[in-house]
Amino acid sequence: MKDDKKTENKKNPEVLRFEKKKQPGNWTKTALWAGSVIVFVFATIAFLLLPAALPSSGGEAPVFGYFGKKPISQTAQPYFVNMLQQYSEYTRQTNPGVDQTYSIFQQAFDATVMYLAYSQEVENSGYVVSEKKIDREMLPYFYDNRGVYSPKLFNDTPASRRISLRKDINTSLVSRRYYDDVFGSSTETVGGYKLYGRKEPSKEEAFFKKMGAVERSFELASFALSNFPPEEVEKFVRENPALFIKHDLSVITASTEEEARKIKSQLDKTEVTFEDAVKELSVKYYSGDDGKLTSSYQYQIKNIVTSDETLASVTALKSGESSGIIATVNGFSIFRCDGDLIFPDYSSSQLKSDSKNYMNLNERGRIEDYYINTARDFSVAAARDGFDAACEAFGISKVDVEAFPLNYGNNGLLDMTPSSSVPELSGAETNENFLKTAFSIGQNEISTPMVLGSNVVVIRLKEEINTQAASETAENAENSNDVTIDNGDGGLSTFSLSQYYITQFDQQSAQNAIMQDKRLKNNFSSVFFKYYLSGN
Repeated sequence: MKDDKKTENKKNPEVLRFEKKKQPGNWTKTALWAGSVIVFVFATIAFLLLPAALPSSGGEAPVFGYFGKKPISQTAQPYFVNMLQQYSEYTRQTNPGVDQTYSIFQQAFDATVMYLAYSQEVENSGYVVSEKKIDREMLPYFYDNRGVYSPKLFNDTPASRRISLRKDINTSLVSRRYYDDVFGSSTETVGGYKLYGRKEPSKEEAFFKKMGAVERSFELASFALSNFPPEEVEKFVRENPALFIKHDLSVITASTEEEARKIKSQLDKTEVTFEDAVKELSVKYYSGDDGKLTSSYQYQIKNIVTSDETLASVTALKSGESSGIIATVNGFSIFRCDGDLIFPDYSSSQLKSDSKNYMNLNERGRIEDYYINTARDFSVAAARDGFDAACEAFGISKVDVEAFPLNYGNNGLLDMTPSSSVPELSGAETNENFLKTAFSIGQNEISTPMVLGSNVVVIRLKEEINTQAASETAENAENSNDVTIDNGDGGLSTFSLSQYYITQFDQQSAQNAIMQDKRLKNNFSSVFFKYYLSGN
């Protein structure tokens, strides 16, 4: 046994270094765990089978892009392969049986771009990972079930695996060096200040907490625009009957004006019938195989032609007449009138449906005005009789809105507008008029009507409260908003809440900037769909 061990030590000098190591302190575990929660820290490489095979064409794998002069492919970048392995295994465990190949490759590509960008900056600085640092990072891979370094586990691990592990740790430490320096993921301090990363003002935590200190709860009444009364729709149709006249037309369409002129000449010389031209020569943008115009309301024809003059010429055609060449949105068309006009039948269920769809698309302002006027009447009734009584009188249900702070854009540092639990508040977090109104009206005051997404809403301030953060001093606030997370190994790590979210923001900003870097040539989507979905 001794001879075997000496022989292996001779072949693999790193064994000797490990035999001399002692178990690291708890700070190592905490640092390892802290790194795992950071999106762009590539500290641990998973060694899994790669399920995403190279394209069936064989040979070199396709290149998805370049960062600088470095290609990103499965043969050129081992890091890309490792990321594919990790994301694939994660997907297999969390969404078994679901094909997420595109997502796996996309995430691996993005991670590789970040790695190359970070690594290039570190290499330019001249930084080199020390062998001792790699040794320390390798230790946890050979802990026994007590969390103690085991020489037996180390010696039982194949030399090829240990060498591969050293290489991968070295790779991840290079990019992690950049991340630690810039974003300050390390917990190391000097004189009470963070050694790495962006420095935070001492009062920052308290400032963030005070931003969300005042919260307000409301009662809400809403009028859905989709419930626009049928009688109001019919009223609009009767006021604008020409829009809903149907025209019995056939149409021939060509891609170019020159082609349309040739068809027109053949029709005029009776070298081809209109029906044959439809079948053999028409590009059927506006008709089926029979040539009949599929969108035949006058308002629909208006959307096809390019001017009011051409609309007038088309809608004025008599039965059996054909138009000249008409410029349309797509191509050039020749129209033929096949029958008399069909005037609106106000009792037709089809017209009722079509006209309602028309108003939803083209007359939203009129629908909003109707409900704003209705909501004004509601506000008067609510001020006179009470909010509940007004809701009952208008046939709507009151919604109680839980307290939330003024938080434009639903910033993750603060409580959010509860649009997930109150669908009527969808879009409220970025609606300045709503937020200004909600946080300026007085106690029990009823707001003016507001258009909010697909509703017109009225709110009443129910209560304004000061959260616990409002009464805390800046000194207490520094520690009162910490979050403590289980490391998974029996230990706990504590993070400042603002640090946690700010780190997330920093990470996303870094990715956005790097993915737009002029050094990046991103051909991911086109290459993926060409080689991995087309079967080439």
